[in-house]
Amino acid sequence: MKKFETGEIVYEREPHRLLEIQDPILYRGELAHQKSRVWQNTHKVFIVNGRIDKADGNFLGGFFFNKIKDTNIIIGSYPLSQNDLIRLQKAGVTAVMNIQTGNEMTERGVFWPQLKQKFRENDIDCVMSYPIPDQDEETYIEELFNCAQHINDMITERGHTVYINDNSSITRAPTLALTYLCLFVKIRTYENLPEACRLIKQYHNVSTPNVKILEKTLKKHKLF
Repeated sequence: MKKFETGEIVYEREPHRLLEIQDPILYRGELAHQKSRVWQNTHKVFIVNGRIDKADGNFLGGFFFNKIKDTNIIIGSYPLSQNDLIRLQKAGVTAVMNIQTGNEMTERGVFWPQLKQKFRENDIDCVMSYPIPDQDEETYIEELFNCAQHINDMITERGHTVYINDNSSITRAPTLALTYLCLFVKIRTYENLPEACRLIKQYHNVSTPNVKILEKTLKKHKLF
């Protein structure tokens, strides 16, 4: 990505791109069902009408994170280097909730056992991988709720400051943070989701929580 005003080039943090071309006999019109002409955020694709159009969700130019004020939640992109881990440790992170899926980590060159060990070497001992895929709505809703319970345990039972990361921290991580804050903390705006989303965006301005999924999650588990 080039900034034309300065001529500066920003290199993407996610250079890995995989295409796994599927057997055409198995194609069942997935693109038509999605009402799309491109494959979104998946490496398993079919050649349709003689071509493949592949679209990735986000351009990630660097490592960044933000603390949500008056909470024990910090949201950001996935760490890769020792410097990233040092920055998290200095920011007060004592626990990690990584919600990347296995495929997402593989595509981005993240080797979880090694990264987990590196966290611990930087005095971040409570480290958890809880993959949350967002392709299936019911699965997404249930995993958000289940993961929010783990975050609640980390914070209320053990007093941690939790770092939540997906790939780019734009959608899933803010949605998970809001699930926890609305169901367990009962933040003052929890019954007004647009206002709750603005609260997250105020501190982590790239946030675009999935309001539809969040609303269904809160409705399904409101009696919890």
